[in-house]
Amino acid sequence: MIRKLAIITGNKRDVFRNSSAIRRENPKHLTIVTELENVDIFATMSSKPKIYVMNAETFLIIQDQVIHDKCGEVFHQTNTELSTALVSSIMRFKTNISWPSSLENESLYFEKISYPIDAVHSAIRGGDKKLVGLNIGGDEDPTMRPSILLLNSVITSLVRSGFKIVIFGSSRNRIREKMIEREHHSYSFTKSEIIFASHFYDDVPLLAQAIDLCDVFVSFDSFLMDLSVSIGKQTVGIFANTDFESIGSYENLIKIPTSKEKEIYKKCYPCDNERCPLCDSPEFDGNCFDDLDPSYLKNIIINILKG
Repeated sequence: MIRKLAIITGNKRDVFRNSSAIRRENPKHLTIVTELENVDIFATMSSKPKIYVMNAETFLIIQDQVIHDKCGEVFHQTNTELSTALVSSIMRFKTNISWPSSLENESLYFEKISYPIDAVHSAIRGGDKKLVGLNIGGDEDPTMRPSILLLNSVITSLVRSGFKIVIFGSSRNRIREKMIEREHHSYSFTKSEIIFASHFYDDVPLLAQAIDLCDVFVSFDSFLMDLSVSIGKQTVGIFANTDFESIGSYENLIKIPTSKEKEIYKKCYPCDNERCPLCDSPEFDGNCFDDLDPSYLKNIIINILKG
């Protein structure tokens, strides 16, 4: 049996974006090679692809399959040394490894689980209040995500307007959660009005369902924003240090570019760097998100939920 082969490596967001078209096509007899932390991105594919974790053993297995003509069309988007070497090795044995170009630059897509998952539904309950999902950030450099000061202002404004907040982010970033908990400790709504859901981050099917339970999802430009858009959730995307044109247009995505009136920001926007190159500059007095007005964001959310 000849199988299609997809070699897709990189950070979670890159793999999610680069594999959207493959998940949508959902071909039978598919082999996928990716990193361990990205395997869950493909967990809901009904075709049940064979998935290999990218390592030295997988390199040899896939190379052997190619040599013995067990692989047909190949799609590759690689971002690591080993996976790039694997693609180079394959090209020595197969002159035509191209999967149709229609798989590139496709719209974001993720197939949600069709049945309710108890662990998710028991953790996220809105009652008679609307749920606003909020991405507080994960493993990004601190200069490349909203500050805790800004996030706390947004949370306070939304809760006082009668919303429940569901906090999303990386499960490896509990410090930011603790800072939010400490900030709101004096308020009576601490536990009843703020729900923490970052523990779903490492299981994309559960994470997608948790986001789907929210009435609206708010995120800066990130993997979580992409996931929310891909499942059709009404999403508010905050674009500060990235180009808000890069993701394309989606009916369920409202883009909010933060103010770029300061001359120092005009020199670098959009940057897409892993760390802000201006952070050590004497002219730098915060990060690109600091110009966002929490009241403005709150009003956008209210208008969405009223509409």
